[in-house]
Amino acid sequence: MINKFLRYVAHLLGFEKLTKYEKDFLHDSNIHSSMYIGVLTIWLEIWMLWRQTYSRVIPKWQDEGMDLFDALIKYTSKYWLFLIAGIGLFVFCLFYRNHKSEKMSKGWFSALLVSGATSILYTFVLKLETFIEVGDIVTPAMAFIMKISLIGIYACNFLLGVVIVGYALMRYFKNKRVVFFEYCVTIIFCILCIFFGVFVSYSDFWDGKQIICFLMMMIYVGLMMMYRPYITILTLTGYFFGFYKILLTFQGGLTFAPKEVEIHGAIRLFSSGDTVNYITFLASLITICVAFYHGRLGEAKKSQGIYRLFSQTAEALALAIDAKDNYTHGHSIRVAEYSKMIAKAYGKSEEECDNIFNAALLHDVGKIGVPDAIINKNGKLTKDEYEEIKLHPVYGHNILSRISESPYLSTGAHYHHERFDGKGYPEGLKGDKIPELARIIAVADAYDAMTSARSYREPFPQDRVREEIEKGIGTQFDPKFAGVMLELIDKDTSYNMRDKSLNK
Repeated sequence: MINKFLRYVAHLLGFEKLTKYEKDFLHDSNIHSSMYIGVLTIWLEIWMLWRQTYSRVIPKWQDEGMDLFDALIKYTSKYWLFLIAGIGLFVFCLFYRNHKSEKMSKGWFSALLVSGATSILYTFVLKLETFIEVGDIVTPAMAFIMKISLIGIYACNFLLGVVIVGYALMRYFKNKRVVFFEYCVTIIFCILCIFFGVFVSYSDFWDGKQIICFLMMMIYVGLMMMYRPYITILTLTGYFFGFYKILLTFQGGLTFAPKEVEIHGAIRLFSSGDTVNYITFLASLITICVAFYHGRLGEAKKSQGIYRLFSQTAEALALAIDAKDNYTHGHSIRVAEYSKMIAKAYGKSEEECDNIFNAALLHDVGKIGVPDAIINKNGKLTKDEYEEIKLHPVYGHNILSRISESPYLSTGAHYHHERFDGKGYPEGLKGDKIPELARIIAVADAYDAMTSARSYREPFPQDRVREEIEKGIGTQFDPKFAGVMLELIDKDTSYNMRDKSLNK
């Protein structure tokens, strides 16, 4: 009974072991949520900039003769910083949501580069605020905390810009998705929120309305730290109790008092109205975050089940296709494995590799429409029979195009017999006009054909396979992916990369 209870608590807090699919699903969901946090941040900071300019900057400039630039720096610099950070977060997450598996375009590269560089440059433009001085309200301890918070704000803003710029450079020039940078963007923004909340709550920047900022920053952090509930709980609880002493300096919850309110005794401390309100708010926010996490985890498990069903169905269909040909048993699964190896060695993301694997697994599905007599013919095909064989990419495209949620499946089936020099079929496409995943499958398909037995010949020795691949560079094969295959062949010194039945 106790073990069952402990397992339930571990599950509730997120200590259970997740599959890679579930981790990736939660990561995607968190990035999508962060995009809306970016939108909220942008609108909030625009409103605050208007408010500060109208209520602080203009009166200081017109009525007190303060220099306009100095007034803008003093009263709006933090909001500009947070606005820039929010724009960077939004642009990054928007790109991830719509184009994470595609090569980065010049437009997106420019947008990410500008947003990241702006965060970096703005950090150097700013300097520590001069109004953080010990006085009637600001104690030495508070001044120290505010300065540390400012350093944290600047450091996080600088790092956020560096990560966004680094991610853009890696995606644009190397077409490499750095998942670590994706985690860094959301985590750095969370830490920036915490430092910003600490800074404003320990200052008189909002005329005693710091509690509003405190609550908003807690919501930001709570919504974004949803990878695991225990992280959310530790972060929000630490954030809350770190503020607790300063929260007790509010009279009526909104007015900043010159002196700290003295509360004696644990019972009185934890039974005061403000304490109950704050703890209730904290518990409610944690509950919402935990509920969101488990809701997403449930969706991940359901989605994983559907994906597993799809994979098993695709593999069964591929085996059924291969069974039509007495000499190509296991051909589809081998081509899928080789295609994934090429994609991974080339630097494709794991999701892209999985998509290429599935497309390659079903690349010959169109052979269903070709008569068995032609497929299993021992002698040379007639011209008409060869023309019939050449139709199987079209048949495959027509079959798989019904799967609208995964258009890459029909793309792989349709174009895997195109040649880089434009002499392939069925469309005669040339060079980069051939979809990239089809160019990968073409190399893997040819490699398996040469390393497998046929009715009219034995498998090629490895040195000849390498020679044929090298000979086809620029004519039959894309030089990039043929080059990757040559590297894989060179590493396979035992010639294990072929039909496993030949290794026995």
